Amino acid sequence: MQLELGKSVTQVRLIFFLRQGRRRVNLEDALCLGPLVVVGETQGPLEMCLPLSELFSCAVLDGVGGRRAGEVASSLAALRFAANADPDIKGHDLLDGISADVMRMSLTNASYEGMCTTIAVLRWSAKGWLVSSAGDSSAYAVRDGHLVDRNTLDVDAHGLLLRCLGRDTANEPSTLLGWRPPTLLLATDGLRKATSNGDIRAALAEDGTPACHLWELTSQADDDVGVIVINSLEPKMPSDEVIDQVRRRHLLRRQRRRP
Repeated sequence: MQLELGKSVTQVRLIFFLRQGRRRVNLEDALCLGPLVVVGETQGPLEMCLPLSELFSCAVLDGVGGRRAGEVASSLAALRFAANADPDIKGHDLLDGISADVMRMSLTNASYEGMCTTIAVLRWSAKGWLVSSAGDSSAYAVRDGHLVDRNTLDVDAHGLLLRCLGRDTANEPSTLLGWRPPTLLLATDGLRKATSNGDIRAALAEDGTPACHLWELTSQADDDVGVIVINSLEPKMPSDEVIDQVRRRHLLRRQRRRP
């Protein structure tokens, strides 16, 4: 479902962090924030504002734990995702292409064999917005006081993820949300393992900085955690002064048309 964007929205506020799990040898998560890719651990939540032009996108990625070169898969996919600035390419087609890139890379080196990565993504253009996922990285939002958690956690008989970038079925990402919340959280599955739904709901309900709360809650996380909190998704309402100016101009035009 595509929603029309309010033209008065000019920028989006992002708060994000990336931390390595206590039981992880390598950091296998990555973040994509517009043209910026983050693959190293941050020392706490960071904040940035990005302008909204023809296309804005961000994503969290998690190289699949236990698979070879998971950190290579997640960083490669993040770089490919950040480099694509064509608003005419559909989100699902983009993920399908990135999945093929990861799969081709896995064939170039024996140490990369079988590598893959999950992804949860927000893609926003003048034509609408899309939140989608491949794998167990999730999108979270609060609606009517309830936490909405969306991902595509499909596994085979051996517990391996079926939908992730670098596998044959990665061209089946799911659209996660059909409405536009004021605050959206993208997170890798390490957040779910280290916290509860109640913790996440409480953090998103805060007026301040949800990412700071989540950073504290994940201080003892065993798995890697990648988080992006996206604010200012709703169009900004014009001030009363601007509304009055528009009304006066409209009234003046009507008076001029009268014979």
